[in-house]
Amino acid sequence: MSTEPVQKSKWGKVAKVSLILSTVLACIGGIAYSFTDLGEAAGSYDKNFQAAVQAKLPMTAEEMNNLYRVPSEENGGPEALSALLEIKKYYKQMGNGEVPEKVALAVWKPLQLSFEKLEQASLKKFLIFPRDFRSDSNECPEYTPLLKWGNLIATRCSVAVKTGDQDLAHRLIVFCARTAILAQDNLDLVPTNIRFSLANRTAKQIGVMLGLRGTDKGWRNIAEEALAILDKPYDPLPMIRFYHFRALRLVDGFMDRKTGSDSDLFSQIKYMKFVPRFERANLSRIHDYFSRCVLEYPKNPYDFAAITRHFENLENTKWDNNVSYMVAGFCSMGFPSIGKGMAQETAKRNVLMQACKVLAGGHDLRSGLPLRGRYAIDVDGKPLRMIKRAKGWILYSIGGDGVDDGANDDPKKPIDFVVHLSKEVK
Repeated sequence: MSTEPVQKSKWGKVAKVSLILSTVLACIGGIAYSFTDLGEAAGSYDKNFQAAVQAKLPMTAEEMNNLYRVPSEENGGPEALSALLEIKKYYKQMGNGEVPEKVALAVWKPLQLSFEKLEQASLKKFLIFPRDFRSDSNECPEYTPLLKWGNLIATRCSVAVKTGDQDLAHRLIVFCARTAILAQDNLDLVPTNIRFSLANRTAKQIGVMLGLRGTDKGWRNIAEEALAILDKPYDPLPMIRFYHFRALRLVDGFMDRKTGSDSDLFSQIKYMKFVPRFERANLSRIHDYFSRCVLEYPKNPYDFAAITRHFENLENTKWDNNVSYMVAGFCSMGFPSIGKGMAQETAKRNVLMQACKVLAGGHDLRSGLPLRGRYAIDVDGKPLRMIKRAKGWILYSIGGDGVDDGANDDPKKPIDFVVHLSKEVK
């Protein structure tokens, strides 16, 4: 007896069951998909793309390279790189954070020639290190060494101030201020933080200088020169444009393209590329988010409260609940801290500028701060603080915590940024 009809009946049932299951799963998937914002985001792609064009956001590696390109004769970065990396030999001795004076003096001697090369390079208009955005591997070997140099120079400068070596202190503090400004041209969030770091180290050493030798015009001139270099508005827009390009590269990573970056990040969600319109929806959100970052950025570069609100309002979108914001949300982490960092560093600089003006003589603090306008603003938008005590006047900023702790500058854990003026100052 033949079994062919039975087999056909069996496979027919399997096919029907499979079809039913597929239909059910497709319906479930369709219902789930309808609850995402992918359709709406993908539908607004053209509008958001035009906004990105208006904001001059780079779309290709070549556009990124053009954004990054400067005249070679004006760029000290390539010639400085080898000298910059010399400090890596001394990482173990220096440790992390502040460098002890004994170690700084020991390390400084073999690094003097490298410092002189860095010093010459920093005199040029740019200090941009080599990049080629056509490659998905853009190592940044100079970032950590630059911060290490900042740690070393801060301590070496402090020693020079204490010992009265005015020439060396001048060279070190001006170099640190100049490098802080030049570092930001390297785009990315890291160089922006390097500017914060180097500027804060410079401010600390200027505070030491004014505290020990502020009544001496020669030393005060050094402080004023460094402060004038640092008194340049922050401009995070080039960095935002870089992150837009990085977001596009991350989308390529999701889609398993060779041009993608950070592919290891997508091991858990690599199958998102099979979700309908996922790519177009995320590109739409990227163009929308970063164009708004640029086009709605506050006009006043010193209105740090508005800058902070700007980024916080943009980031209030619930990234986790919107599949189309997956890449944009990942790439914008840290943006809200930019305004706060700007405010804190600028407030320190304002305190030091006020102190220089007072120490120059001719101003009575009982009538208020000598410098007004943006130079009198603290991190909270209020005027910088002043206190008169038995040992003299104190000028201070309330610091990053935003709380007035009454000029608390405990050496072990300073909370406020404080400058003590001599008793003779009125």
